[in-house]
Amino acid sequence: MDTQQKKENSFMLLIVIQLILTVSGLIGEVLTVIDGIADAGVTTWISDIFVTAVYAASLYYCIAGYKIPHGNLMRYIMVLFAFSLGMTSVNIDAETVIGVYALVICAVIVAYVSGRLDKIESNRILIAIVVLLLAVRCLVAAFVPSSLVLYLSDKNVSAAVVPQVELSAALIFRTCNQLIQFCSLALGYIVRYKGHADSGK
Repeated sequence: MDTQQKKENSFMLLIVIQLILTVSGLIGEVLTVIDGIADAGVTTWISDIFVTAVYAASLYYCIAGYKIPHGNLMRYIMVLFAFSLGMTSVNIDAETVIGVYALVICAVIVAYVSGRLDKIESNRILIAIVVLLLAVRCLVAAFVPSSLVLYLSDKNVSAAVVPQVELSAALIFRTCNQLIQFCSLALGYIVRYKGHADSGK
């Protein structure tokens, strides 16, 4: 197998991984919404709408949207994702301080990357940082004892008061869903970068 064929196979593998991540994440988001529909507030609904929109737009971009010459769809998707991270940081039922800081930092980095999509080499480093921070947030949510989790959404609760929190599978999925979503988004950007650039020539 020559080098060109290997590159093509690797490219197709990345496309398949991106599609699997996007579709599975979208299905998971829908199931999570259905599971918590009775307890969902207005801000949760808004956040879920943003999450679903990012998944749908990422799927479209990877399949066909990248072919639009000089299109800004990926920029808009990243801005939307950054906004959803910011919303999550103030709309969480239970979260660690580490998780909140990770979300805020990721939101800033993603917004920054969205404004310089032409600089893919340096963006790879920033993307890796975001993936690492979101992965840390998932691990903290899954393994930190509930006695260390703070109800940050309750403004009447002092940071010194630490309630017991039951970390359900749905809560863990909601926490890790943004990692899945960003991996899908980043893969779509990277694997379709050349195709999108070529469409504008």
